[in-house]
Amino acid sequence: MTYLARERAVTLDAVARNGWHLVVVERADELSPGEVLSTAERRLRPWLAERGEWAREG
Repeated sequence: MTYLARERAVTLDAVARNGWHLVVVERADELSPGEVLSTAERRLRPWLAERGEWAREG
């Protein structure tokens, strides 16, 4: 098993065991850091808005 495959498996196991939410940015290695951040923010926005934790408009 490659290192990244093992890291993915460990992460998914931790998410499942703890009932956490997970945002996946597919092909993040092909994006700039800014693109990864904006994609993650966009995907988190609905979840945070439900909880009143998203103050930024956009």
